[in-house]
Amino acid sequence: MREYRFLFLLFAFLLTACREQSDYYFYDDGSWRVKDALTRDKALLDIGLGVGGQILGEEFGIERPNSALDSGHWIELAYGLMTDELKRQGYDASWANNGQTYTIQIEGYNYPQFCLLGRGLFVIDPMGDGSYHLYMDVNGMVAQFGIPEMALSGLSGMFDYEREVHLHARKIISSNADEVHGGRATWYGIRNLDVIFIPLSHFSLDGLLFVVAGLFVLTAVISTVVSVVRRGSPCPECGKRVRKGQEICPYCGAYMASYDDITRDS
Repeated sequence: MREYRFLFLLFAFLLTACREQSDYYFYDDGSWRVKDALTRDKALLDIGLGVGGQILGEEFGIERPNSALDSGHWIELAYGLMTDELKRQGYDASWANNGQTYTIQIEGYNYPQFCLLGRGLFVIDPMGDGSYHLYMDVNGMVAQFGIPEMALSGLSGMFDYEREVHLHARKIISSNADEVHGGRATWYGIRNLDVIFIPLSHFSLDGLLFVVAGLFVLTAVISTVVSVVRRGSPCPECGKRVRKGQEICPYCGAYMASYDDITRDS
């Protein structure tokens, strides 16, 4: 159970949030990225402390704060424990906070590694035509980790808990999503995800445009430098640039070489 303790902590945080947004990115080389942002309401922190604090105490011997007023360190500590545990399991993980919004980002190198996050409740199967079928049993995970239904119903009703899940892909073929816009499918609320998609490519059109723009700028700079070199040197009298090889400035009539240079050459 200890290898999945970060999931317990994440669900405990859910009880203290007023809004959650999860973004899933899947790529055609098998890599993936998850970004989960929780915006929490200070009035709900005591609810989460009752569950999350107990989990922290049992797993790590950490004393639970008495109230939400001294819970800031508890939250940061818990996110640190989650990312450390994920790194120990071979994931790239980091967290950050901006005011009342805490974000955790997890990255992996293959789809089976992603499925391990769900403890058997996440499934990704290749369809044989370059597409994949993803099923995430979110309700099963809630039941498995013992999140009380009363707490969830309270979050979705009394406390106006909002949850959005976005799956980013090159193409969504079919899904049970509430909305589909291009390569992004969106689900609202705590519900299972069922979608067939074609993964993103790391080499995107935006990246290609960036490379083309960079080459254009580099070509322009080189062209300017070559043009300046070919134009020769400035006239010692009027300062205007005279084409290389000309002895007399066509603008003011002055000799391009000084008298000493001319006598030296002769």
